[in-house]
Amino acid sequence: MIGKGLAMGRIGLPSGPELWRLLALLLALHGMVLGFVTQGIETFLNVFIVWCSALVVLEGSFPLRRLQPSRLGCLAGLILISWVLWRSHLIISAEMIFNVLPVVSGLGLTLLARPWWGLGRFVPALLILALLPLIRGMIVVGPVAKLSLITAGLTQVLFMACGLPVQRFGIELSIPGGRIEVGGPCSGISMLVQLLSIAIIFMIAFPMRYRWQNALMILLAPLLGFVINGVRIALLALIVSSEYEGKRWWFDFFHVELGAQIFSAVAMLIFVFLYTKWQGRQVARLLEP
Repeated sequence: MIGKGLAMGRIGLPSGPELWRLLALLLALHGMVLGFVTQGIETFLNVFIVWCSALVVLEGSFPLRRLQPSRLGCLAGLILISWVLWRSHLIISAEMIFNVLPVVSGLGLTLLARPWWGLGRFVPALLILALLPLIRGMIVVGPVAKLSLITAGLTQVLFMACGLPVQRFGIELSIPGGRIEVGGPCSGISMLVQLLSIAIIFMIAFPMRYRWQNALMILLAPLLGFVINGVRIALLALIVSSEYEGKRWWFDFFHVELGAQIFSAVAMLIFVFLYTKWQGRQVARLLEP
């Protein structure tokens, strides 16, 4: 039984907590590989971020020294993890169930460490894993049409600020040499939700001193994603209006392929910099004599 892991440690074998950590790492790797094979690059990156964050929070908030699962909880945990492994083999494309599997894996993992009444310490990690179905749900039901209009308006402002002629007709932007329609992926809903999830992860893992500061950063995250996406749309419009022969390849690259994730990465780096900078100032003030 897993709870007897300390006895294994005395004879040179891995202890229960070490095996538990290894199982957590294997489940995380399983989820990442599954996402890489069956999902798009955007979903894979979300899975990677969420699982890595959950592992950090799991290790940092509750360093296990010994396991104390109940027999029923241990059985339930093994059943949940077995179900995840079985169900994952049936996934061949983007399915909502894929985003639920990490939550089930996390719950099964925690039941192997503590009985159900002692799972409160694992709530932060489970909340982070629960972001995956939340991200998917927000992207599906998000106000794409309204965001497209707002993004088109922002892009128009950016062009006008740079002194470039532009006309807007709803979600369609027209500039000399071409036109672009801001709809679907161009709305930026994916980037906004992704930035919002990063803000929630930071709030859980590295909370600010005051709640209003956490709330402000959560509001800043989607706003930052909105602005960065507006810059991306402006770049796409410039590519369309150019006379470069390979502009179709560059348009696709920055529209739906890996290039689109470059802007998401830039937005994340800016948010992380602002968050850590502000938090660092708080720590410095606390350490002042």
